[in-house]
Amino acid sequence: MASAAQKIEAEGTGTKGDTFSYVTRVNSQISKKEGAGLLDSRWAWGIVNANNYWSVQIANSSYPYTKTVSINASANSVTRVCIFWLKKNSVNHTSNSVSLTTCSNLNLYVYGPSGNLVGSSATLLSNYEIVQFVPTVSGTYTIKIEDLGSYSGSDYVGIAVW
Repeated sequence: MASAAQKIEAEGTGTKGDTFSYVTRVNSQISKKEGAGLLDSRWAWGIVNANNYWSVQIANSSYPYTKTVSINASANSVTRVCIFWLKKNSVNHTSNSVSLTTCSNLNLYVYGPSGNLVGSSATLLSNYEIVQFVPTVSGTYTIKIEDLGSYSGSDYVGIAVW
C-alpha cells in the first residue's frame, strides 16, 4: 500500500468484467473500487532499501503504540504511512458466506516534528489504515496507533512509510 504510485480507475460499477483503461497519479486516499493503487516497484524497493518498514506484535494493553520515524521533506513530495494487521475471517464454501471474527479496530495518526497532527485514518471494519500527506519540514515524525475495538488479544501489525 505504501508503494502504490498510481490509482487504476475502473470503468463500471466495481464488479467482475469492469475494464481499467487509464491510470492517474495518486493524489487521494485508497479507493473502495481499486484499493491502494498500482504497485510501483521502485517505490517498494525504496521502502525496503531505506528500512522504512516494521513488523510488530502489539498486545491490547500496549495501546496506544507509538513509533518515531525520520522523514526528509521535499517540495511536492507525497509521503504515505500505512499500517495493516491480520484479520481472522473464515469462509464457508457450502453456504457461500464469510464469518467475521472479532478483531481490532485500529486507527492511525501521524504527527509532525512540532507535534501537530498531519494526518489520520480511522476506517471502520477494515484491516488497514493509510495516511498520505506532503511534509512541510524535515524531521522526526511520530506514528501513533490506537485500538478502539473490543478485541482483547494481540495484533501482528505491519507498518510502512514512503
